[in-house]
Amino acid sequence: MIKAKKIAGVFLTAMLSMTLLAGCGNKEVTLENDGDKPVVTVGDESATYWEANFQTRILQMQYESMYGSDIWEQEVESGKNFEQSIKELILEGLKSNQAALNHVKDYNVTLTDDEKQEIEEQVDSFMENLSDEFEELTKPDKEKVENYLMESKTIQKLSEAVAEEAKLEVSDADARQMKANYVMISVDEDASNAELTKAKQKATKLYNSAKKTKSLASSAKSLDLEVKEATYGNNNEQIPSEIVEASMALKKGEITKPIKTDYGYYVIQCMKYLDKDATESAKASMLQTKQQTYFNETCEKWLEDSKVKVDDTLWNSIKLAGHSTLPTTESTTSSDEATSEATTSSEGTTTTSETTTSTEGTTEKPAK
Repeated sequence: MIKAKKIAGVFLTAMLSMTLLAGCGNKEVTLENDGDKPVVTVGDESATYWEANFQTRILQMQYESMYGSDIWEQEVESGKNFEQSIKELILEGLKSNQAALNHVKDYNVTLTDDEKQEIEEQVDSFMENLSDEFEELTKPDKEKVENYLMESKTIQKLSEAVAEEAKLEVSDADARQMKANYVMISVDEDASNAELTKAKQKATKLYNSAKKTKSLASSAKSLDLEVKEATYGNNNEQIPSEIVEASMALKKGEITKPIKTDYGYYVIQCMKYLDKDATESAKASMLQTKQQTYFNETCEKWLEDSKVKVDDTLWNSIKLAGHSTLPTTESTTSSDEATSEATTSSEGTTTTSETTTSTEGTTEKPAK
């Protein structure tokens, strides 16, 4: 089973070149005939069939590049495959974006000439680097792509204005990153009590030695154990909580007693109580996450107060399974570069999905 990740930000996509059958009757849906029709309408703003498909296809190419074109029919949960799950999340994002666009004038958000010029250059690069296969499937229109990126940039600037008005902050204490040396005595998931006891004894021996030498590294070397270095803080949710709680309480030079986790025993020495560069990086990342979360919550409130309409026939006509965007080997690089260019231009836009806690500034986290 594949666990779907929630979508962070507005996803750039490209339009279909093929005819797709609508969900009912024999009516055909085409971009030529239906591209300008609204798929999602929130208040006074609408996302057209072209725009909705444009978002979906770029995201599809990103997933297929990582997991292959067979991903869409794989089960995510009972009665739901990956395609259905992803499309639900895209639809949430489309609704939130339209809700946001209704409030652009409230914050006097406009694009500068330099921003418009930058987008025009990004579109040129995007159009030039498309693979033959991707272009045949999507046939993107330069003017529409440009307008879409302008809209995405506008939403990004709106999110910044909303967050600035809220005056959000991240304290130095919350962002603090420490630098540590650590040794892990690993055990298998199904380890016996005897094996667990042996691992604990080894970790305890290391700890007792390090307390005398005041150096985890030198004691580990004498016991033929590997020492690793990591920089992390309370914001790093990928590190076992037992490690974070014990090690973040250390002062410089202090060493933890053996810490038991699901992966084995850890002994950790604080090498630097405050890593300033890593802390500044983490603080900026945490603030960005906090601001994005606040903007997402604001969009949800706007959405609740708005009239929402979805054209299910048009939306359901966008199919992923059986309509692969994967290019040939020869054109993979240019296609990936084009996708990267387009995706970068829309970073920071809204989505209803959760924001993943950032771990920027980490040189290496304790291994699981």
